[in-house]
Amino acid sequence: MKIFQRVLIGVVAVVAILVIVIVMQPSDFRVARSIDISAPAEELYPLANNPKEFQRWNPFATIDPKCQVEFSGPDTGVGAAYYWNGNDEVGEGRMTIKEVKEPALVKYDMEFIRPFAGKSITDFTFEPAGEKTKVSWVMSGKNGFMGKAIGLIMDCDAMVGPEFEKGLVKLKEIAETPGPAPTETPTEVTIN
Repeated sequence: MKIFQRVLIGVVAVVAILVIVIVMQPSDFRVARSIDISAPAEELYPLANNPKEFQRWNPFATIDPKCQVEFSGPDTGVGAAYYWNGNDEVGEGRMTIKEVKEPALVKYDMEFIRPFAGKSITDFTFEPAGEKTKVSWVMSGKNGFMGKAIGLIMDCDAMVGPEFEKGLVKLKEIAETPGPAPTETPTEVTIN
């Protein structure tokens, strides 16, 4: 009986320590990437302010070619939205434009349904940088208990950041290439 009690106390202690470690994880998360593009903000802004245009350079859209996508609301601006439902890698969710400041900002509310429920904010900003425009893609939000627990084994920045980089490179290709978009990635791209 004493062995059982010791094992039970040990298990309870381990669980208590794990809960304390999870609770002490950061409540906020942020993933950010930027790129300089040789195009004015006025030309780049519409590519984020319209969910259909965003799909042209959304790296997550290429992960699951069979992903179901539905657009709703106006074509552009506040209320324009798209819903996706794909494989386990892309999951299911909805992005809805919640704020715009032409030609500097497009802000989306994001709701993830699966594989993990959650909410975040995604900002696309367009800032003049000499003859170029610095485009930034930022996702931020709050971690609940489950988000903190998942954060112990999965690094959000390491998972999502490289996809943001791919998307920004694709946006650069679209903006800087006259005519149809090229099939190859440019060799000289600076990701900030």
